[in-house]
Amino acid sequence: MNVVVFFWINLEDHSIYTTIREEIRGLDVGILINNVGMSYEYPEFFDKVEDSAKLVNNMIRCNVDSVAYLTQMILPGLSIISI
Repeated sequence: MNVVVFFWINLEDHSIYTTIREEIRGLDVGILINNVGMSYEYPEFFDKVEDSAKLVNNMIRCNVDSVAYLTQMILPGLSIISI
């Protein structure tokens, strides 16, 4: 079993996907655990959060884009079992 771990710190740096693709090339991927996610530090309405436009953009990049990109990358080679 191989475990590949990445820490995605810079949300504007999409080169992480190239790095991930290179690291998993040739691996037989059976399970994808995408444990990335973010929110803001305390409960508040978006329009009251400081720099809310940047926060919302970063949340979408982290919580939505990463899921779509990783799924697109992994799914074609994923072993799918139909029961």
